[in-house]
Amino acid sequence: ALNHVYDGSPLATPQSSVPELLKVIASQQAQGNRVTVVGLSKGAQVGTAALHDPNAPQGVDYVFIGNPDRDGGANTAMGWRPAYGETKANVHEVFGQYDGFAEVPNPANVLAVANAAMGIVYVHFAYGTGGANDPLTHLDQATSTVKDNLDANGKPNGTTTTTTRIPTKDLPLTRPIRDTLKTWHLGTDGLDAFDAAIRPVIDAGYQKPVAPAP
Repeated sequence: ALNHVYDGSPLATPQSSVPELLKVIASQQAQGNRVTVVGLSKGAQVGTAALHDPNAPQGVDYVFIGNPDRDGGANTAMGWRPAYGETKANVHEVFGQYDGFAEVPNPANVLAVANAAMGIVYVHFAYGTGGANDPLTHLDQATSTVKDNLDANGKPNGTTTTTTRIPTKDLPLTRPIRDTLKTWHLGTDGLDAFDAAIRPVIDAGYQKPVAPAP
């Protein structure tokens, strides 16, 4: 595994490091190695830009975790994602439910928006941390959907995008209260009932998931 270094500061433009990433990919392919690019958050933005670059090598697979530039992601919803064209590679998008960077609810659903904002703190920044709060430790509970990537004529181009959504057990919106109760060794039965009551309202702010692929 090779680490590609890029500027990850909040105001940086991670796509500027794409040329260097393409060189790394080409170098590995020249050695006969099969290449999979894995990107988390801003790293996923780098990978998304790389796969859409006109000079992108063929035969590369991409895995993106918590990608703000995915369809339905925050940058896409805000119009901040570059205007990418056809996707010509196999892509696997992985994210935790309620991650506000990777999955944006209907802005008219205020409760869902507030929960997604808290999801940035409690879901997005938990990837790779290990333990019960890390979405990646619950991949066995995830639901995946697969769709064909289309060419300019709307026909399948031979590649696919797989979207894997990992369920989040507790609502991020009430996590501060839940954590406080646990710190003081107090029961969470009342909070559990409250979460169960408002979760359907929050979930109504998202598009109904497509039926999972076999």
